[in-house]
Amino acid sequence: MYFEKMIGEKCYLSPIDTNDAEKLTEWLNDLEVRKVYTFMPCITTKSS
Repeated sequence: MYFEKMIGEKCYLSPIDTNDAEKLTEWLNDLEVRKVYTFMPCITTKSS
């Protein structure tokens, strides 16, 4: 299924795709990013 991206001046938003797993895992394990995600207190892996 295709979802149109929301395009802004500096970024775009789109639904998470399985192809995004590696980058998403990297972001979620970054302590600066993780501070915001209090609902996910543990380390995330691609297999999680």
